[in-house]
Parts: sequence; structure tokens; C-alpha cells
Amino acid sequence: MSNPCRFLVSLLLLAAAAGRAAIGDSGTGIAGDWLTRDGKSIVRIERAGPAFTGAIVWLKDPEAPGGGPKLDHMNPEPSRRGRNILGLVILRDLRSDQDGNWSGGRIYDPESGKTYRCEASLDGPDRVRIRGFVGIALLGRTEIWQRAPKAPILSP
Repeated sequence: MSNPCRFLVSLLLLAAAAGRAAIGDSGTGIAGDWLTRDGKSIVRIERAGPAFTGAIVWLKDPEAPGGGPKLDHMNPEPSRRGRNILGLVILRDLRSDQDGNWSGGRIYDPESGKTYRCEASLDGPDRVRIRGFVGIALLGRTEIWQRAPKAPILSP
């Protein structure tokens, strides 16, 4: 292969690698801080062994109407209703697929107290599609979360 061809192939490979890094690969691209669709919270998604988990690390309004922290009062298990929403793990067991998506997870909605099956995919470097569903993915709802600046971990 001539030098100009070798240079062009090297340049193309470098560009492909840079593009993959910009949107994240299937193993780490979902990790980070994500502002939820309604702008009420930031969820920090981190690797936990072979899967990913997500915890609420910021709330726009962290206090309950009567004062004090917002609690998980809608949880179907009475013993968990005293948990602080701030710091609550709401996303569990999300695993990377070979095609750059994540599936097999569960997502908890503290506003309703319900837990749903979950899958996710990146929509560019700063957007993630989170789909919660019951049964099959067709029976669910998708939210788009925006990448947020790194939020401090706030003590519950």
C-alpha cells in the first residue's frame, strides 16, 4: 500500500474511533449525570459490576411541602416509605448489549411507587432514551434525558 493510501486509511480509522468515543461505546457511554425529562432531578448512572445503576443525586425541589426531605412515601412496601428520595437508587441491572443499547434493567418511579422493566439507548453524546415498560417494550413510555454537568452527591 502506498504512503498516501496508508495515510488515508489511518485517517479514516482515527475518525471512526473519535466518532465512537464521542457517542460512547456500549460499555461506558451511558455512565454520567442525566437531567430527567421534566427537569426535576438528575440521575447519576454508574457501572456496578457487569451492569449499570442510577441514583437520584440532585432534586430541583428537595424539600417536602411540609418541610423536611422528600421521602419515598409512594413505595408499596411500608418499611421503605421513610427513605429519602435524594440518593435513592431508581435504576438497576441495566446491561450493555452488543449493539450499543442497554436492556434487562428495572426502573423505579418514586412518584407512583411502581417499578418497570427498562431499556436504554444513546441518541448522540448528550441524550439518552430511557424506556420503561410492563411486559413487552411496546407497552411503555420513553423519556429523553439530557446529559447534565456533574452534580455533587448530596447527603440525604
